[in-house]
Amino acid sequence: MGYLGNVPSEKFLTTQKDRFTGLTGSTVTLSHSVSSISDIIVWVNSVKQDYNSLSVSGTTLTLGGALVSDDVVQVAYIGRTVGTKAPAVGTVTNSMLANSSITLNGSAVSLGGSATISSGAGSVETWVNFNGTGTPSIRGSGNVSSISDNGTGSYTVNFSNNLTDANYAVVACGDRETGERQIVVLVDQNNGGQSNSSVGIATINNDNPYRDAEIVGIGILR
Repeated sequence: MGYLGNVPSEKFLTTQKDRFTGLTGSTVTLSHSVSSISDIIVWVNSVKQDYNSLSVSGTTLTLGGALVSDDVVQVAYIGRTVGTKAPAVGTVTNSMLANSSITLNGSAVSLGGSATISSGAGSVETWVNFNGTGTPSIRGSGNVSSISDNGTGSYTVNFSNNLTDANYAVVACGDRETGERQIVVLVDQNNGGQSNSSVGIATINNDNPYRDAEIVGIGILR
């Protein structure tokens, strides 16, 4: 199909049309409101109608004469086109969406807030996997803004968004390089314990009460 102007990015848009049969009288109720008679083209029995014999107000089109039930009226909306185009992956941002327009597990998600992943009896509110040797570095996380280093084997996991309260369960695991004894990960009551904005974590083994761990995994469940 030929065209004038720029090459369409996806496809040609379809012009919206109406087709009416079985009408009588001199008025037609359009499917779309228009502001000017020049926004539509009207045919009666395949004969294009002169604009001077027509008038329009919103969805009411008035013809220059009365219809009989055998007449066929067709209307093309030249000021309205209809088409769809899927956005490219990664091009939709929060600013393009309205709050509560996304549903996760049956619940609306407020943009800029934290999502909750359902897991049956409870839900994962926050999680993090980090390297606790030297300056702590986060490998992956959800609702975690940073890891504070309180000294050897002691960390504070800081939440991006505060939780409802501090009555959550902490699931944790840890490990050091091959050949060392197993690391035990505990909630560190000496460094903040559990709060709605952070949780203190201690990594220990039998040789040293506090020992840095290369792999520390923390999950917060409610």
